[in-house]
Amino acid sequence: MPLFSFPKSRRLTHAREYQGVYGYRLRAVRGPMTLSIRPNELPHWRLGLAVSRRVGTAVARNRAKRLTREAFRMVQHDLPRWMARESGKGAVEGTGGACGYDAVVSFHATEALVGMTLEQCREWLDGLAAELHARSMKRRERG
Repeated sequence: MPLFSFPKSRRLTHAREYQGVYGYRLRAVRGPMTLSIRPNELPHWRLGLAVSRRVGTAVARNRAKRLTREAFRMVQHDLPRWMARESGKGAVEGTGGACGYDAVVSFHATEALVGMTLEQCREWLDGLAAELHARSMKRRERG
């Protein structure tokens, strides 16, 4: 049974990790949420949050981050994974070669953010992850 926790190993913790995700230049927007991803060689997704002061007060920013962390915690095991091409690259023992993504979620200030619910956040995160996974696979096929 999968654990629905959010340990430090599932987080982006350094500026260079955020820069790597932004540098990969694969992002999509849904509602007030923007998701940027980059394939990693880990058997799971890692999440980073970037919420600007333009979003609103500290209360609004913290609420957006709290809802996003909870949504990620709930859907992390259902998010799409990519398969490592070579058996030695990217494949952690016991994962069958399935690797996750590094993801950064950011928000822009809109009315939708004020009334955002956990269910909406889960739908946006899940939908954006599926869309970006498909685009990432096309990018990998092209070379």
